[in-house]
Amino acid sequence: MPPAARDGYISRLNTRRAELEAMTAADARVAYARLATFLSGVLLAAVLWLAAFSPWWTVAPVAMFVLLVRRHDAVLRARDRAAPGIAFYERGLARLEDRWIGTGDPGERFRNDGRNALPPQDGPSPSRWYGSCTRSTAILLGQGCDRTPDSCRHV
Repeated sequence: MPPAARDGYISRLNTRRAELEAMTAADARVAYARLATFLSGVLLAAVLWLAAFSPWWTVAPVAMFVLLVRRHDAVLRARDRAAPGIAFYERGLARLEDRWIGTGDPGERFRNDGRNALPPQDGPSPSRWYGSCTRSTAILLGQGCDRTPDSCRHV
């Protein structure tokens, strides 16, 4: 394994991990700020309900809450973008260190469930696939054939 490639993958992996940790911490901070803003807005609305203050006092907490919701969405999107990068560099390191065998996609989504399957074959024979042969396929496969596909002889 080339040491320069391994070192590059490790440094990029550490960068992505640091970014994920920073976004996770920012997620917690913004979530707590949203909670505090919501609770202060509810408290302010309760005070306004009991006293004769103007309802315009609730505009600031509502606006702050909306801004925090938008910021929280951006932080969550950035955090979600960092996670695939970590997986990419971890798989790259596994390939460089020969630890990748058996960790891939088994391909189950390509498994044939029997709906569109061709019949089992002993060898390549397009004439079996289509139910009849043409003169050119019969000649190519070495099967004797007259001029019409109905009169093909399968050897």
